[in-house]
Amino acid sequence: MPSPRKKKVKECPKFHSLNVLKESLEEKLREKRVLLVLDDVWYNISNSEGREELQKLVSPLHVGKAGSRILVTSRTEAALVTLGAEKERCIPISELDDEVFLEMFKHYALRDARVGDNDRRILEMIAEDIAKKLKRSPLAARTVGSRLRERQTVEFWRSEKDRDLLSDTMGALRWSYQYLDEQVKRCFAYCSIFPRGHHLKRDELVKLWVAEGFINTSGPEQEMEDVAKVYFDELLSASFLELGGKEVSSLIDGDLRDVYYFTIHDLMCDLAEEVAGKDSFRIEKDFTGEVPQDVRYIFVGTYNSKMLTEKISGLKNLRTLIIHPSIQLNSTEWQAFERMFDMLMGLQKLRVLKLGFNGNDLNEYVFVLKDSIGRLTHLRYFAFRMNQRMKLTVPGNFTELYHMQVVDFGDYTELVFSNNSEDMFFRETNEDMMNLINLRCAIPQAIMRFPNVGGLAWLQMLVPFFLRKEQGYELHQLKHLNKLQELGIFGLDDIQSKEEALDANLAGKEKLTKLDLVWVSESCSPEVQAEVLEGLCPSKYLEKLSIDGYHGVKLPKWMMSEHNGGPKNLKELKLESWREPDLALVVLRAFTHLHLLHLRKCSWDALPDMEHLTSLKELGIFDCMNMRLLGTLPKSLDMFIVCHCKPEFERLCIHYWSRLHQRLYTPWKVHI
Repeated sequence: MPSPRKKKVKECPKFHSLNVLKESLEEKLREKRVLLVLDDVWYNISNSEGREELQKLVSPLHVGKAGSRILVTSRTEAALVTLGAEKERCIPISELDDEVFLEMFKHYALRDARVGDNDRRILEMIAEDIAKKLKRSPLAARTVGSRLRERQTVEFWRSEKDRDLLSDTMGALRWSYQYLDEQVKRCFAYCSIFPRGHHLKRDELVKLWVAEGFINTSGPEQEMEDVAKVYFDELLSASFLELGGKEVSSLIDGDLRDVYYFTIHDLMCDLAEEVAGKDSFRIEKDFTGEVPQDVRYIFVGTYNSKMLTEKISGLKNLRTLIIHPSIQLNSTEWQAFERMFDMLMGLQKLRVLKLGFNGNDLNEYVFVLKDSIGRLTHLRYFAFRMNQRMKLTVPGNFTELYHMQVVDFGDYTELVFSNNSEDMFFRETNEDMMNLINLRCAIPQAIMRFPNVGGLAWLQMLVPFFLRKEQGYELHQLKHLNKLQELGIFGLDDIQSKEEALDANLAGKEKLTKLDLVWVSESCSPEVQAEVLEGLCPSKYLEKLSIDGYHGVKLPKWMMSEHNGGPKNLKELKLESWREPDLALVVLRAFTHLHLLHLRKCSWDALPDMEHLTSLKELGIFDCMNMRLLGTLPKSLDMFIVCHCKPEFERLCIHYWSRLHQRLYTPWKVHI
């Protein structure tokens, strides 16, 4: 077992120029032997641009040392030859054996089957007939099998086994598609606007589908987002979407977390484009053709101000316009874009306008949204994101877009609101934001610092909510916001009793999964803090809890035992600036299902034994300068982070962690 060592977490470098990326790769690979694996390379032999792109892909490898190897898999030999392979070195991969393919198909079609023995024997015989039609295509096996699994009846399988659609892979995919509900079909077809290989996020797709009006609910008690998530899960279950992996993403509270992303198989992309027809369109590199005049949804992956003005500004039926954030603009191009942006305001049927750019030297640049944006009365989703800080002026009539559901100005944008274009009276927030009664989510956080948020009944995120001794900023504003999923309450120092805390009705917010509670000063006595925290009991469904600045000498009942109300299966707990050392043991007894525990700036001198936290995966200790002793850690732990503590304690952590994992023989990560 290797000795403990310091380990730095490196971010994946980002390059906004292909030449810079190429030069960086060449520098790293020069005179080194490398093995590169390229899986499932896609190539259209009739596309000359594709040939150039493939050759660019491997060009940095020419500086490598002799003996370097590239292993490529592809559906076509042409892709391999284009990359430089000799034909005689191209090895055909044999198809799956019939018996192996049948077992794969039955795995998808009969998994978890709850049928009688006789019916199962019949279904297995029918499965043999269907498998023969699928011609050993793994994608067809997974897609058709997943669809059959939803209706495991002899009658249905018999009626479908003779369908001509099953005779080839695309036909099998069309067969599976036809059994989707109409609304789910629309959601899948909408995905055709994204480029192949695009990383799709579940929450993002859900917001887009809702904004486009694709979601049907069965009654007023059912929420569109919940139904959209069911649609997403159905597409995932039936293999129209695939789990791609995880990538680091910045959350609304500034935390960096691994978030799952999803992709669409190339053949499924073909199907999505086929069923979408002229409704969807992509404008990608070197596009010079015509855009269908009746198109509804457009994705722009390359920037050309003239092209956008001439080809898009006249599309009267356009409902979605997405400009991809990889597009690079300098200050001169920004001025041209500002003029072009005003012309886009004529697209009055837009429901989704999502703009993302990379820019240089824009710190002093002020982008002014013209009041013409008020003409987009159907707009439900508006995003304007930059990769660096810039100033953005928002007109007063922006708050008259009453259908707005999502407002996203990014984390780097400095916002000012103007009353109108004549007096240009600027403010950091706009009280009229409360007019956006359909608002679900707003970024950055500062945009929500306006009074009377209690009228935004559909709000799902409110991080932070700042309490003040002013009308409109009281805790009771939260009382009826029962759609909230994430909430941060700052300034709890102004709350003086349990009864006042109960006005927030946190226990009634059953959709709330993440809660931050913050005291910002020491003006509140420990006794009052304890009473207030008692009244801030969240629902049993809470998953993530953060409490900052608590100096109470006792814990509320709901934090002392899982039998006293409060969250039953809390997954993440973050405690900051806690003083009373005896509380550590009590709080960790109550929340036994924790996956993550972070302690920051706590005055404790020791950690209690945590062997009972058998689900704990990550433990973080930050800026705890009094910490001297470390209790017994659980065997489940696979990440231990210690930062800005006393050197003796950090050495103790390394020593203990090393001994623990030498005994367990498991992979480990320790960050000091």
